[in-house]
Amino acid sequence: MLQFFAKPLFRVEPETFSWRDVILFAHLTGRWEPVVRGIEEGLACVRHTRSLEDESLEEAVDAAAAEFRYDRELITAAETEAWLGERGLTPVEWLGSVRRGVLRTHFAELLPDLSESFRASRQDIERAARVDLLCTGLGRQLAEAFAEHAAAAAEVGPQARAAPAATLPEPLLAGLDPAHVGERLALIEQIIHGVEQFRLTHITDDALVREVRKHQMDWVRLDCESVAFPDLPQAREAALCIREDGLSITEVAASAHLEVVAAQVYVDDIEASLRPLFLSAIPGDVIGPAVGEEGATVFHVLSKRMPAESDPALRERAAGRLLARALEIESRRRVQWLIGW
Repeated sequence: MLQFFAKPLFRVEPETFSWRDVILFAHLTGRWEPVVRGIEEGLACVRHTRSLEDESLEEAVDAAAAEFRYDRELITAAETEAWLGERGLTPVEWLGSVRRGVLRTHFAELLPDLSESFRASRQDIERAARVDLLCTGLGRQLAEAFAEHAAAAAEVGPQARAAPAATLPEPLLAGLDPAHVGERLALIEQIIHGVEQFRLTHITDDALVREVRKHQMDWVRLDCESVAFPDLPQAREAALCIREDGLSITEVAASAHLEVVAAQVYVDDIEASLRPLFLSAIPGDVIGPAVGEEGATVFHVLSKRMPAESDPALRERAAGRLLARALEIESRRRVQWLIGW
């Protein structure tokens, strides 16, 4: 199993990086703990369902597996097996990953109790991590984030390696071994520190001002009250009651036994079809329903604010955009991928 985690993923001169380096980076930047927690929850759900007979769960797994194949244009079973074979996976391992994802969603409210009742072993976590890193898109996400950091640190240039400051948990993280950690911890910490230096050189005050000015329409902010209704007809009726009958959004929410939530909405975070409504809105307007994952949401506009170069929230937003672009550029310049996704 450790052979998989030692497999080279990419190179940024003069270093070659493996899955173990990605895991170490993910741990040091707070990304790995949620991954392991998700794996543990999925494994617990699988053990929980062994005593259940629920055809609807199997149907949900089949549907998720079909969606996986559709997204990757794997039309036939032979194409699916070939795709898995290129990654060293079997159909059973892949379906296990799909099943864990489906069951975590289905038993979301029970996850804390299930994780406590069905503890996963380190070996089980490593087996599941290997599959999930290759099948769920999670591995690519983590690897690309680390590759961007490594490229940025390379652009900053070599720095003196300080003694590692991080404290790793005991027992050691799944996928790692003591010798590798001892050899690479200082390097990974140096890369993380290098990105901070990279940020300082690329995110200047002038650059922040230009970025905010560039997004004068996109970053209009509306402070709203919102209510998410479970279905569209109910949301439409609620919006009509507010607009035509003069009821407050609080009264409408109370009648439906729902909660009013305060929301700060930036125009560029809104579905494209709704952006003109938010841009033209004035305080007091009712917008929606907007259909999304949480249901159909009705918004009551309280205030509207144009972007200001001195707004701390917008400067942070601009800094994130600038850093993401700079990291992407540096990654394209310096990263040589040794595997295909």
